[in-house]
Amino acid sequence: MRAIVITYTIKTDRWEDALSSLRSVVEQIGRFNGLESWINTANRQTGKGNAVAVFDSDVSLAEALPAITKIVNGLGAYMTATPQVEEGNVLAQINHTG
Repeated sequence: MRAIVITYTIKTDRWEDALSSLRSVVEQIGRFNGLESWINTANRQTGKGNAVAVFDSDVSLAEALPAITKIVNGLGAYMTATPQVEEGNVLAQINHTG
């Protein structure tokens, strides 16, 4: 499995606009081939956040990367700087179902 971690800071005065924009692409994200999970977190007071996406393979991540880049660039107006993007292998994962 492969993962991508996006670290960003939202302009706190644009918080609601950023959330609205993110909500508008959630369905698109959910359709990425091979996506195992996508989690997006942020702190409203600091604006600091992360998105973590786990894909079933290198191929799936590579196919989704252009769309992910487009989404990140589309959210740029709400960011204080260019987000940092890191790719890597999933070394451990715990899933609780119930």
